[in-house]
Amino acid sequence: MLILVDCGTTNMRLRLYRGAEGKDIAGALAAAQPLDEIKYKTGVRDAVRERSDEILRETLGRAIREMLDRNSLAGADVEAVICSGTLSSHVGIYHIHHVVMPVSPDDTAAHSELVTMPDVSGIPILFIPGVKGVGDLMYTEVMSGEECELYGIAERMGIKGAFTLLLPGSYNKIISVNEEGKIEKIYSSMCGELTAAVSENTLLRRAVPSPVIQVIKPDMLKWGAEFASEWGLSPALSKVWVMQRVGKDRDDAANFMMGAILEGDMRLMKALPAGQPVYVGGSSPLRELLIEMLKIYGIKAVGVDPEAARIAPNIGAMKVYYKYKEYRETH
Repeated sequence: MLILVDCGTTNMRLRLYRGAEGKDIAGALAAAQPLDEIKYKTGVRDAVRERSDEILRETLGRAIREMLDRNSLAGADVEAVICSGTLSSHVGIYHIHHVVMPVSPDDTAAHSELVTMPDVSGIPILFIPGVKGVGDLMYTEVMSGEECELYGIAERMGIKGAFTLLLPGSYNKIISVNEEGKIEKIYSSMCGELTAAVSENTLLRRAVPSPVIQVIKPDMLKWGAEFASEWGLSPALSKVWVMQRVGKDRDDAANFMMGAILEGDMRLMKALPAGQPVYVGGSSPLRELLIEMLKIYGIKAVGVDPEAARIAPNIGAMKVYYKYKEYRETH
């Protein structure tokens, strides 16, 4: 058995899987399906607030014990706990420096570390590092966990060679992979955070629905993007408040606002190699919203299968674990 842990800013999710058990890596990854799942509303944000990693250690230990108890397992029944995401960051519980791009699953595996943490669990724990870009300000980027999500999506959808992946979230990630299957560029935007900030903490709270996008209106998305491109994001957001005065409803206003906010992400897309297949992960309606925005800009995109997207971080982390074992056998 394997326990996969995906920890982010606000949540920690654990899933239980069967191990390879005689299968090769490809076969094990193709057959992998979660047997159980536990989610705690604890993430590195809590550790930063408490100025201590104790809350993360305690939550991880408690969650592992709960997973074992719920499934009538002993610690010896689990081969490893595999952690992707922020637990290996400088605000996690076991810091590993991010791997510098270009990065493949093999590179990630070579920099991962298998350790024992008796205060957390007697089961060995593999910590997987994030990925970073080094350069001028535009190309200095970091991500923790999205690399495993990308590896998992590519594995489950059979994606080979160069491609671009968009992952919507609190911070949108636009990730470019080269022909060798290595992550070579990362762009970030704080689309999710910005959307939450302006829709919940400003006058726009009365101008748009909650949740913000309930129906997608391509014409309003396009208008918002064009307005932001010509006049800037702040003036565009100020127009959301007056939409009803020009005969538009709250859904119109919401789509205009999202078009304006996502306009910058579309500019980032133009900085990536043209002609690569483009995939969009995440959940509805953000996945469909981004696909529609890309269509407005003449970019054809494919939505990631929802089930593949749901467990992609685990599948990618599992792939890194098996490659880590191979790497340790030869080094």
